[in-house]
Amino acid sequence: GLAGGLVAFAGARIESGFSAVARVVGLESRARQADLVITGEGTIDRQTGFGKTVAGVAAVANAAGKPCIAVGGRVRDRDAVGRILGLSDVEAAAGDDLPDDLAIRDARALVQRGATTLLARWLGGSAQA
Repeated sequence: GLAGGLVAFAGARIESGFSAVARVVGLESRARQADLVITGEGTIDRQTGFGKTVAGVAAVANAAGKPCIAVGGRVRDRDAVGRILGLSDVEAAAGDDLPDDLAIRDARALVQRGATTLLARWLGGSAQA
């Protein structure tokens, strides 16, 4: 209700959270200057294409002509999701068989391991297309 009232009576405009953050941090400019764009999310799956941050970052990177890689806590349909989102590579930090409570407890170490694996693969020249 508040957003509608502000639009109607105060000249405000509705903007997605991703778009607002991307604008504030200058994501497009940063992507153009980067050699590689890295993003991540708790779960990367077919829903990621419907407004999640990874999809937005990948779109900005693709528009800038830069490769984009992603690490997710869990990744569902890795190859299909990578193609759909335009990711150059994607890696899961935790396996599907790891219980959620352990994945949450060990999130930092798992993300570091997943990111290390992803970067080693990417920088080693064996990145997935």
